[in-house]
Amino acid sequence: MTLRLKYQARCSSPFGFKQKPAVVDGGQSHLRRTACVGPMPGPVHRVEPEYPHMAKIAHVQGDVVLRILVDKLGNVSEATAISGHPMLVPAAIDAVKQWKYPPYVLGTGPVAVEEQVTVRFHM
Repeated sequence: MTLRLKYQARCSSPFGFKQKPAVVDGGQSHLRRTACVGPMPGPVHRVEPEYPHMAKIAHVQGDVVLRILVDKLGNVSEATAISGHPMLVPAAIDAVKQWKYPPYVLGTGPVAVEEQVTVRFHM
């Protein structure tokens, strides 16, 4: 059994440009206005997800894609599943919520950043 994590930060542009990641205005909520800036560094502390016992028995494997909000201090404050097997999603969210990122500084201080990460579960 191997657990592989793939870091991927991105935001979309209505013009089709590839830009990374989305910075949340005011650092409060992903529902506020966002701006796309340069790539965000990967996490400085990563917790590997535990493969769910029932998923092992059922031979369930695959990728779980999560949209996360990294707050001004570098903590993952929100994690929402975009795709992935329902048996794997809770383990991926539990692990990713323990990750720690370096604060993303824009202008005069740290800001909250929204990004997308992929957690891979493969036996």
